[in-house]
Amino acid sequence: MLKKHKYIYIIIVIIASLTVKLYFLLFPPFQTQTIMYRSKDNRNLRVEFQMQDMGAFGYNRRTVIVEPGTFFDTTKPIDVRKLDKNEWLLVDEEVNELHIIFP
Repeated sequence: MLKKHKYIYIIIVIIASLTVKLYFLLFPPFQTQTIMYRSKDNRNLRVEFQMQDMGAFGYNRRTVIVEPGTFFDTTKPIDVRKLDKNEWLLVDEEVNELHIIFP
């Protein structure tokens, strides 16, 4: 009986790990290409340009405010043209997490 439960737990772990891998294969995460602005009040709060590699379908692009959390960072879409420049410091830090080689 105990061996049967052991195999069930192993099968559950294998299925869970394959499910997570399949999720990231179908829905790859957005990755930071450029940190555009940092907040003058809170240096951890930043505006980032991010891209998502969709394989043969190209790239999805977005500009978001990233608020760091304890376990996960939260993002909110933002229009940079409406950003109050008095509260933000322009930094333009290249991160290039996708390792795209520009000509």
